[in-house]
Amino acid sequence: TSSLKRITSSVTPHWIVAFAIVSFCIAHMYGLDAPPNGHHQWRESDTAAITLNYYQEDMNFLHPRVNQRGDSEGITGIEFPLYNYSAALIYHVTGPSHAAHRMLTILAAAVSLWMMFLIGRRMYDPWVGAIACFALAWSPLFCFYGYKIMPDIWMLTYLLTSCVAFLK
Repeated sequence: TSSLKRITSSVTPHWIVAFAIVSFCIAHMYGLDAPPNGHHQWRESDTAAITLNYYQEDMNFLHPRVNQRGDSEGITGIEFPLYNYSAALIYHVTGPSHAAHRMLTILAAAVSLWMMFLIGRRMYDPWVGAIACFALAWSPLFCFYGYKIMPDIWMLTYLLTSCVAFLK
């Protein structure tokens, strides 16, 4: 029991947060370059296509283009295309790859986890923040969307960041 007390006394909220973020990122590195898959395959494909069209055709931020064009240029209205545009910028450095999208999503998820910790810490205490961070990291929906080629996790990151700013 003395060794257990020593181990538990050295565990801090920051260690739990670090473990949650690192383990989440490592778990999501599997199949990093996998093509769109699963239930939302159509949505991932649309997102990847818009990014590829930015890369191949025109980097005009305000003119995202879809592949289903008909007789038009394919310029369409979508959500704020920062996710697509950021991935297209990475394409210019690395070439087209689904890994660019997935890395952006994983990065945003890591920031979301940190923001969740900050919210819990500011509203209650560091232990509540650490538990909230860990719970979010292994929430089934967060795990599912934390790997997808979709801007949903970016939206959550912006939302949590604005909550942190509001709580200052």
